Amino acid sequence: MKRFNTLLPAPRLFPHCLLPPRALAPYVLASIIALGLLLGSLMLGSQGLSKEALGHLIQGNATPFEQWQAFTLRLPRAFVALCAGFALGVSGALFQGITRNPLGSPDIIGLTASASLGALLASSWLVGIMSTTTGAALGAIIGTLAVYSGSGRGFRHPSSMIIAGIAINALALAGVQLNLTWLGQEQARDAMIWLSGSVAGRQWHDLWPMLGQCLACVCCYCPVLC
Repeated sequence: MKRFNTLLPAPRLFPHCLLPPRALAPYVLASIIALGLLLGSLMLGSQGLSKEALGHLIQGNATPFEQWQAFTLRLPRAFVALCAGFALGVSGALFQGITRNPLGSPDIIGLTASASLGALLASSWLVGIMSTTTGAALGAIIGTLAVYSGSGRGFRHPSSMIIAGIAINALALAGVQLNLTWLGQEQARDAMIWLSGSVAGRQWHDLWPMLGQCLACVCCYCPVLC
């Protein structure tokens, strides 16, 4: 009868995607800091929760006004801001990994400026034809294709890609400034608010698409970790 060696370790489901504890420590620390900042953000501003109200909320005996203040007014905005920061951080890490250069972030190689130009064109000259978010997405895609083709060798030559990205970034920023000068004062102010970004008025229905985008970022970043 065959004897089995019981000292052999059990097979791992994902042997190449398991990080050692020392490598996981920065992610755990960042998660703890993010959770602390999320709770702290609930107490900021004129409509922030008091310490007593936050304690009532954690204990589950908050008043209806405190529940409205937390779950309708503050938490949706806090989670939207957290998802936006997470997506920006992962996208920056992905581009730095692709270009193998710390300067290879989306704002340096022109993708942020291209998205801004697309959003500005959609909200100013293509009203009723294209939404602002669609214009931003198309602008980012066109900027990526321009950087890819402008580098001459695609993503295989990071130095050429960064140089082409800096040129695309300058052209897109010039286009943004030119379009802002053509707009009226009120339109230009609204466009600057949109380009700067804001979580004012965000609700739970604004969070679900961002969660899907964060999940897509994680799926793209997992091969880098593995």
